[in-house]
Amino acid sequence: MSRIEGDWLGLLRVAGTTLRIVFHFKKQQAAAYPGTMDSPDQSAFGIPVDTLVVTDTRVTFGVSVAQGEYTGSLSVDSQRMDGRWKQGGLDIPLVLERMLKPILPPKRPQTPRGPFPYTQTPVTFPSQHKGVRLSGTLCMPKGRGPFPGTVLVNGSGQQDQDAAMLSHKPFLVIADQLARAGIATLRYNDRGLGRSTGVFADATSADFADDAEGGVKFLRAHPRIMHNKVGITGHSEGGLIAPMVAARMPEVAFLVLLAAPGLVGKEVLQQQSDAIMLASKVPPADRELSQGLQSLLLTALMENITTDAQHFDKPHFLAQLMPRVATYITAKKLDEKNREALLKQVSEQAEQLVSPWFRYFLTYDPAPTLQKVTIPVLALYGTKDLQVLAAENSKAVQQALRRGNNGRVRVQILNNLNHLFQHAETGSPAEYGQISETFAPEALQAIIRFVKAVLH
Repeated sequence: MSRIEGDWLGLLRVAGTTLRIVFHFKKQQAAAYPGTMDSPDQSAFGIPVDTLVVTDTRVTFGVSVAQGEYTGSLSVDSQRMDGRWKQGGLDIPLVLERMLKPILPPKRPQTPRGPFPYTQTPVTFPSQHKGVRLSGTLCMPKGRGPFPGTVLVNGSGQQDQDAAMLSHKPFLVIADQLARAGIATLRYNDRGLGRSTGVFADATSADFADDAEGGVKFLRAHPRIMHNKVGITGHSEGGLIAPMVAARMPEVAFLVLLAAPGLVGKEVLQQQSDAIMLASKVPPADRELSQGLQSLLLTALMENITTDAQHFDKPHFLAQLMPRVATYITAKKLDEKNREALLKQVSEQAEQLVSPWFRYFLTYDPAPTLQKVTIPVLALYGTKDLQVLAAENSKAVQQALRRGNNGRVRVQILNNLNHLFQHAETGSPAEYGQISETFAPEALQAIIRFVKAVLH
């Protein structure tokens, strides 16, 4: 143990992307874990290293949280480890070297710092879904009011009220700028986070629409809010949810849709996968293999989805899927080791994709709901968004709104912005944590101009 105490840095090169990975091995013999792992470029820190064995020059350790394992050989001077990192289906070289200086936290210059010319008040409010109550923050401009307001609805995955990701807090940045412009915001924690109740894993986008509707009603009822000037601002999946609420709640005054899907979920996912692999310079043969496997998985999943959202025969789905995958992989004439790794990878992925949320998203078509929206809509996209492709989805959103005879629609595609509305080089998700900007100023100004125009 004494020979590897300290801090070690390595570079993981996966699919054209390079990520720094750091291991800290502790001196305390009685520590709960022998060390921790950081992935600074993903803003992940303090992940426990829960097994460690050092025998002569051989070092092995595991990180069960990340399903990772390292096996390496320690140099004579104890300054370097040459080994391999295994994670999921990956088995790649990883050289670790002693760190000469610590890696500083990433810079996030847009994160607001006080004193603030507005108030932030912790609040709770009921969802329209029985038994669920959400916790969040009401950000109110200073003054008597009343003020216009908007409810902020985040994208997919369980997120806190700031939509925090990779040390970025985009909803906090948006709330700050809107408050300075005289616009109130309500942002809230997803089910199961903070003081929010409810089970996130059991919910679909339709359930999250009940939560957003509760937020609109809470904001409209506030004495310092203009009850007829309350809108919804939704990012990504939030851009699906916002029209759901507006279609059934005529009191909603406007929508701001940020990177909102306009196509059926399956199309969005396939386009996303293709775009990210191209940006990551994945070799054509590997792209073709991945695309084929994804198509098999999604097709089998859709064949097993019934109109009864509660009913899903998981064993039947897996029994139908895996023979197809095995046949496809065999036809590719891969060696046995790669065949087994791919079969395991697809099986693990299939287990994750049978959730109620994924099954709902996969088949959901936003167009019929968008056709029912008649209020002012601003839809923003970025040209370098690889998760919700701008050209295809903006066109679908605009066409659906026009079919509903909505003449108050502004669709704007902003140059060089990625899915998080950061200025980006490639748009790959691997860049998100490396970019210091949290939310592009031109996107913020577009939102503010739109909301003020709605008021007049």
